[in-house]
Formats: sequence, structure tokens, C-alpha cells
Amino acid sequence: MPTRMHTLACIGGALVDRVVTRGRATLTLGGVCTNLARHLLSMGLGCELHSCVGTDAHGDRVRAWLEEAGVPHKLHVQQGSTGEVYLAYGANGHLEETFCDTALLDALSSQDARPWLPFLVDKPVWIMDTDLPESFLEALLEEAPQGTKLYLTTVTPEKTRRVPQDLSRLEALFMNADELCFATGCGDSLETGAHMYLARGASCVFVTQGAKGAGCFSQHASHFEESLPFTRPLASTHGAGDAFTAGAIAHMIQGPSPYENALKAGMLGAKEHLDRLNPCLHTA
Repeated sequence: MPTRMHTLACIGGALVDRVVTRGRATLTLGGVCTNLARHLLSMGLGCELHSCVGTDAHGDRVRAWLEEAGVPHKLHVQQGSTGEVYLAYGANGHLEETFCDTALLDALSSQDARPWLPFLVDKPVWIMDTDLPESFLEALLEEAPQGTKLYLTTVTPEKTRRVPQDLSRLEALFMNADELCFATGCGDSLETGAHMYLARGASCVFVTQGAKGAGCFSQHASHFEESLPFTRPLASTHGAGDAFTAGAIAHMIQGPSPYENALKAGMLGAKEHLDRLNPCLHTA
């Protein structure tokens, strides 16, 4: 693999996904920012993953998987158990049950951010996820050098509570519709919910709606794109949201353009991911 200049920092969860399908369990590398780093690297962008793992076998697995995948990384080691996410899929490919143990990440405080900062200051783009606690995210937003482009993506409805109150330095916030509704009580009005975050200073809010498409909202405009068509129904849409986020951010960091162009780039990224995921999974 050719050497890349590391220009982006993905800061968040590096987890073990325990995936159960038809009663069989497999362990794989997971975490939203881990997925984003892999997508961005596949686009030819320089990227480095920053996360926290424990002093356990899962921590060793995460490190080995990142090395095998060629993902540059800085893993901060703490006493405890590396985060694990349990995902159970039914025979139809739909997620039926999930729970997570991210106690190690949950315990991070604003003071714990200090050892991370020397490894981040030379990165002009920081992408963060809400596997990190609110106080930790606040410290990153406050300490990022001026001119750093800052992006935040949520990971579950419950962890939307970790989105900091002051988003004035944020280039964009990424959520799905379920997360936005949980956090704001906006119901079907995604624009109403998005404007609650715009009022806290975010420059733009992107909201995905699964098979329906996605929207982007700023103080001055809103745009919606329907999902790009497939010739047959998809058996799985797993990971499409992370592919969307990576595609939109990749577009935004490569030059100024209207948010609706980033929205289209995100939709294309999601479709390309699903094309790779589903060639043998299309239903009749």
C-alpha cells in the first residue's frame, strides 16, 4: 500500500463488533470513526484513526485488524475492556437486536483529551463521533487550532445527548432521522429538528433517511436527495450511513462548494458502498 500523507484525523470508537447471523457469531472491526477512516482511505485520502482500547484480548484484536487493513492509527491504551457491540441479524438480513459495552470510552473526561491533542494538532481536519463523551468532545472543539475543519457524527439515538451545546466551530453535524427525532422530538419535520442544531452554531446538518434519501440544512437553505435507484431490492443496507458521511466530508474538504453538492456526493458514496455489499445479496 502506498504511503499517504495523513491529513485527516478520525477520532472516536475503535470497537469489536460481535455479529450474529443465523446463530453463528463472528468478530469484526467496528466503530463509526473506524468505518469512516476505512472509507476515506479507500478514496485515496490521507487519514489517521485515533481511539482508545483496553488492556485485553479485544484491544490486541483491534490493533491487529487495523494493521491488516492498512489503517494508520494512534490507540491510547487504558486499563479496562475494549468496547464491544453486539449485532444480531435475522434471516432477512435486517438488524433485530443490538447492544453495546463502551464503558472504557464512556469514562473518558475532558482531562483525558490532553494526551490526545499532541497527535492531532497537525491534522487540519478532525472527524469525531459520539462514542466519545460530551465533555471529551467539548475539549476537542475548544482546543482544536484555529482553521481546523471540524465534523461530528452521531452513533446511536441515546448518544445524541453527547452532542455539545456550543457547535459554533462545527462545519457539519451528521445524523440519521431516528437520531434527530429522538434528540429533538421533531417528528416528521426534519428541518425543524435540524434548525435546533443550527441555532447552537452548526454550519450545516446532514440527515439520512435510509432508503428514502437524505437532506442537508443550513441557515439559508434546505435540500433533499432521494436515494439513487437500484435495479433490484437490497438485502442489506448495512454501513450505508457511514459511507454517506465519508462521501460528503470528502467532497467538502476538497474545495468550497454548495452543501447540496456534498449531499449528492454522500448519496453517491452510499450507493457505491451498497453496490459492493450487495452483488450476491439482492432479493428476487
